[in-house]
Amino acid sequence: MMNPVRVATGWLAGRLLVFLAILAALVAMDAYREESTLLGLMLKGLVPDKELVQRLEYGRAQTEDFARDAEILVNRRLRDAQSSGPATIDALIETLQADITVKEGKRLSSMRKAIALMTGTGLEEELKNEVDIQLSKAELEALNRIKGEFEALRTEVRDAAADFEDKRVKTLRTSAAYLNKKEEILRFERGHPFGTRVPGTSANVRLAELTQQRNRLAREYNSAGAQFYAARVRLTQARARSHADPEQVRLASNAIMGPLDELIATKKAAVEATERTAEKALQSIQHVFLKAFGILVAVTLLPVGIKAFWYCFVARLAERQQPIRLRPGAVGMSAAGASGGSGIAPTKKISAVSQEIVLNGREELLVHPEYLQSSADGGRKGTQWLLSWKFWLTSIAAQMVALDRIRDADGETFVISSKNDAFAEVGVIDLPEGSAFVLQPRNLVGVVQSIDRPIRISRKWSWSLMAFITLQFRYLIFDGPGKLLVQGCRGVRTEQAGSGRSIDQAATIGFSANLDYSPRRSETFGAYLLGTRSLFNDRFSGGPGVYVYEEMPYFGRRSGLTGRGFEGLTDGVLKVFGI
Repeated sequence: MMNPVRVATGWLAGRLLVFLAILAALVAMDAYREESTLLGLMLKGLVPDKELVQRLEYGRAQTEDFARDAEILVNRRLRDAQSSGPATIDALIETLQADITVKEGKRLSSMRKAIALMTGTGLEEELKNEVDIQLSKAELEALNRIKGEFEALRTEVRDAAADFEDKRVKTLRTSAAYLNKKEEILRFERGHPFGTRVPGTSANVRLAELTQQRNRLAREYNSAGAQFYAARVRLTQARARSHADPEQVRLASNAIMGPLDELIATKKAAVEATERTAEKALQSIQHVFLKAFGILVAVTLLPVGIKAFWYCFVARLAERQQPIRLRPGAVGMSAAGASGGSGIAPTKKISAVSQEIVLNGREELLVHPEYLQSSADGGRKGTQWLLSWKFWLTSIAAQMVALDRIRDADGETFVISSKNDAFAEVGVIDLPEGSAFVLQPRNLVGVVQSIDRPIRISRKWSWSLMAFITLQFRYLIFDGPGKLLVQGCRGVRTEQAGSGRSIDQAATIGFSANLDYSPRRSETFGAYLLGTRSLFNDRFSGGPGVYVYEEMPYFGRRSGLTGRGFEGLTDGVLKVFGI
């Protein structure tokens, strides 16, 4: 019996999981559209936290202060070394070489350095030591260059300074001579205001001579000035060359900070991008919440709507179709005949956990090996690979393959029972001479037939509108005489059709071919919606004839609002071919 609380709880839990899956899928689609995804951040920056970035920035600041102070000391020593003698430089070089060896021994291994970069622990000490090493190497290199070029640099600076001083003095001297001559001309013009303007006079001739002398001194002054500026450039360049090494030491310290700055920038960008991604994800969740809920409602209601359409329209249309009669002239069967006895009620259980089959000399037993519980030693046993070579696909689909065939067992008894299904019972359907029985091969486990006149299997196709609605186009008909061994869950029953009887379509095993057969809509929509009943019941009328069904058709089958998935699809395909 269905437990409403359990069903409701399971359904709500399933809807919640579906909703979360839809929500996650929509959020992931939104995040995938962004250029910076969480996976990309993990690959670029390993998603660091703010605390790590702060530790790196603090270590960087401390290292920068340390490097700045160290540069000042190094440059001061280099400037002092430039003004000292070679012996002092040799002593400094020896001391630096010893210090570099000690500091290189303090370097971290590659693994420990990687851990320091990821955690920030010990990074400041390592960076300070590395800055110290690089500055010491730069200072050592500068001292070696100063030692090699010490005299040349001092001589070059001294010569440039002397030449600059000589050119400066010469420029001042020529400038003074030019200015004196210019003043002399002004005094002469003031003393001879009229004679200097009259051509041919002695005053005019003297003025011309003084002007020539002034122009010559101006040219000498310009030449001396050009030489002065050139000497000043040479002196500046010489002094710059003598002070180039401290600048190289400064560049060497900056080279240590560059990779650290790049690492900090990468980590900080990763943190900021991660925060933006988390914020966008939250916004995306809020944005797509209603959309996900709408999809959930659609996914939930679509199967319900489809089932409602089938129940209210398609099933009603199928009920209005004329019933079909597959073999109108067949001999009718009765419930008594179906049970193999006499004097029994029209409704009878014809199955048991095991059935005893007694053969005569003209009969053979074809049975699935899993249902042959015990057998007599007498008789000739063999293998029949297919129930019917004409219907080989049906035999394979119904698992009626590799059957045990028993002949020449007159009077011997064989017990038929399921070996692997505790709920299965075996029923025996007697087919009188001239009778015909429509059977679902899925329930067939064996047959008892005459060796000379075996049970004949034929097919009947129906292309009526009802066939298209119920998706059952082919029916398999078994003609007597003989016996059909069928299995059903919890038992097999047979009933007389009479004026009209209906059973759940999923329970039907077979019916007499002379009965009027038609589908009938399930009584209640709720049972069909929840999957406890099929859409159609099978309705039988007329006769005389019987129909056979199993008592528990839904055992082990999954059902619900959304149906049975691929299992149901496979069953639907087999149903088309009457299998």
